[in-house]
Amino acid sequence: MKAKLILLFSLVVIPLSLILFFANDYAVRLLKTQATEANQSMLQISLSQIEDALNEKSKFLINLAFVNSSVRTLGIKGEDSSLYHYAKSSLKYMLMEGFASDSWVDGYFVYLADSREFVTSSLRIGNYEERVPVFNDLEHSIKQLAADTSDSGWYSERIAGRQRLIRVIRSLDNVYVSVVINVDAMKETDRLRQLVTSGEILALSNTGDILTGNELSPEWTQKLKETVENRINYTETEMQSEKYLLFTERSEPAGISIVKKLPERQLLLQMSHIQRMIQAIPLGIIAALIILLVMIRQVVLKPIHTLLQGMRKIREGRWDYRLRAGTNREFILINATFNEMVNQVNALKIDIYEEKLRGQFTEIQRLQLQIHPHFLLNSLNMVYNLAQKREYMLIQKMTRHLMDYFRRLLYSHAEKIKISDEAAHIGYYLEIQSMRFAGHLEYRIEMGPGTSEIEILPMIFQPFVENTIIHGLTMEQDCFRIILAIHRVTLGGKEWLQIVIEDNGLGFSPQVLAQLQSKDAVLSKSNSIGIRNVRERLRLNYGSDATLAFANVEPNGARVTLTYPLGK
Repeated sequence: MKAKLILLFSLVVIPLSLILFFANDYAVRLLKTQATEANQSMLQISLSQIEDALNEKSKFLINLAFVNSSVRTLGIKGEDSSLYHYAKSSLKYMLMEGFASDSWVDGYFVYLADSREFVTSSLRIGNYEERVPVFNDLEHSIKQLAADTSDSGWYSERIAGRQRLIRVIRSLDNVYVSVVINVDAMKETDRLRQLVTSGEILALSNTGDILTGNELSPEWTQKLKETVENRINYTETEMQSEKYLLFTERSEPAGISIVKKLPERQLLLQMSHIQRMIQAIPLGIIAALIILLVMIRQVVLKPIHTLLQGMRKIREGRWDYRLRAGTNREFILINATFNEMVNQVNALKIDIYEEKLRGQFTEIQRLQLQIHPHFLLNSLNMVYNLAQKREYMLIQKMTRHLMDYFRRLLYSHAEKIKISDEAAHIGYYLEIQSMRFAGHLEYRIEMGPGTSEIEILPMIFQPFVENTIIHGLTMEQDCFRIILAIHRVTLGGKEWLQIVIEDNGLGFSPQVLAQLQSKDAVLSKSNSIGIRNVRERLRLNYGSDATLAFANVEPNGARVTLTYPLGK
């Protein structure tokens, strides 16, 4: 029953848990979809702002390269000219104005290729010693672009030890104007500041170079580069056992891509209380199931087990077993009813058993009363035969034995007698028969050790001895021998009493032997009243434990074997 209850609750809990699991999974996927849409939209707006700002700087460079007279003067006039120095001072002042008003700009540069000289605003890159590599890196980059185009567009270049966004425009053959952008400053835009609060913002060139100053592992660097190069707008990845969501927007005019790196756990914080609730529901159900099973076990299963145990005890024959009252009101009544029923059944069983014993005792008495007239009839018949032959001495001896036998029956009402007494009576009977058939009948009574005091049913083997003489003795044979052997034997670990009556007469005919062995056929024969009587008395006293076997012996003769357990 416990297994069925667990199965029943499992059929409820498992589908409910699966529903909650899929509901949670659906909620997570829905949240990711909404986050993707929101972040992509924010990134697009932010990138649009960046493009607008870079367009302003591009316009400033174009105006500087093609409109500004100071730049053209520097490209035409020599260094010894006063106009050259005036133009240089004027240009530097203009660059400083543009530099001061734009926090994204690390510096504006005008490069004079003939003299390898830079005219620049103030730089936001370290001190003077740290600026020297800046000019060298920038000069190297300008020379690489000089042979290709007058306008390279926005691109990334490693300046002063880190990647920066640069644009270079050739004004004259020997004059170039450029601007260096600090990409980290881009993150100060309003939209990007909102995005940074829920994740990490990175800027990369469209070729995969990291432009922001974020510290990244080689694995992250490679992953971001692949994402930008493959133009993947949204992807999920796992780094160091933590899941991340990557949102990417790419700008061709600006030459950059903005990537937002968002930890999944941070995204799920806003639904953490829902997840905890969803996770807690199955645990709560399981806890409730356990508590319910304990209660059912205590209130129902345990009392039922006790009741079944009581039934098994009663089935085993322990009619003294009673159930305790218990604590459950319903089972108090059931247990009390069970105990009352056991008392009634036990009392009824005792009454039936006593009635059966009384019936058996009456039947045994009837059978014993039947055997006595049968024996008396045979004895009187023998006296009659002896009287015809005028054997007065044998008649006197037989009459004396009969008086002793019936005197004992008159004064004794015992159900059983000792084997020694029964053997003595059989000895008297055989002695009388040997006198009657002088020279033709011999007998021997063998009693094994410890058998003389054993009590048996009276007249239990008298009918077999009589039938042996009646049906087996013929005057044609030299000597008819009867052996009565009584021994204790051990069979199957138990001790039995075995009585064997054997003769060397004619034996049983096949028809008679079959009737004797079939039991039922013998009971219908009027001349087998003695055998039928013995068999019934054995059945009533010993049940199926007593056996009665008939057989012929070689070379001739018959054997009757009676066996029953001792101690009954």
